[in-house]
Amino acid sequence: MNNHKLHILVTGASRGLGASLAKHYAKKHQQRVRLSLVARDEKALIDCARQCQHYGAEVNYSVADLQEIDATMATIEAITQLPIDIAFINAATSGQSTNGEEPWVQQNTIIQTNLVAAMACATSLIPSMKKRRQGKLVFISSIAAYRGFGLNPSYNASKAGIKCYAESLHHALSTFGIKVCTVLPGFIDTNMSAAFSGAKPLLISSDKAAVIIQKKIDRDSSLIQFPRRLVAGQILLLILPKPWAEKILTRLAYGTVIDDPKGERE
Repeated sequence: MNNHKLHILVTGASRGLGASLAKHYAKKHQQRVRLSLVARDEKALIDCARQCQHYGAEVNYSVADLQEIDATMATIEAITQLPIDIAFINAATSGQSTNGEEPWVQQNTIIQTNLVAAMACATSLIPSMKKRRQGKLVFISSIAAYRGFGLNPSYNASKAGIKCYAESLHHALSTFGIKVCTVLPGFIDTNMSAAFSGAKPLLISSDKAAVIIQKKIDRDSSLIQFPRRLVAGQILLLILPKPWAEKILTRLAYGTVIDDPKGERE
């Protein structure tokens, strides 16, 4: 009798897509899954862990600030003492530009959290997966990786970086039995997207997104992108002449936040 529990790691598991992925896998596999959840917000993380335990899942959680890279890598390496089957590298943050400028502190935070920490997590996971010659690395990027918006330059850059990094690892690790998947979702109804001031067409719930991702992961997809119409629109922006694409982005309010205090208008 096979008593192996599916071991799933989720970073950014306290809310949004990360929490929905954790709860979905807990509900689907119940006593047959072990969840290792990582996030910065301890209170929200404990709440997510309790909900997963309600479905019968075995849950361990670790509070970690992904901007503290050495501590993050140590946390992930400790978790890998029990072999990980699927790792959702999901944690992310965002921000917007004002008058075409984005504070350096904000840019640095976004790149450190979304890109550098994701690379650090993968680096900590790969050796044990190579040793077992199995495992899945799932990187949560965004369809924003296709085309930069003036509204959030560093966020787009971080997601483009994740897309390229994941594609590179897919090529590098395929001969070692490790599967790498890049996820490019559209707008998901989370606190982060709520703070985004531009248009959010075809917005879906984080629970629905988790179901879509899980089904594709089960089919060993190396690229998951949705919704199709939004993906097609992003690709179209790459094909169109730049002035046309810029006009479309401006109409969608993807340019920048204009801070025009009263009395300073000409």
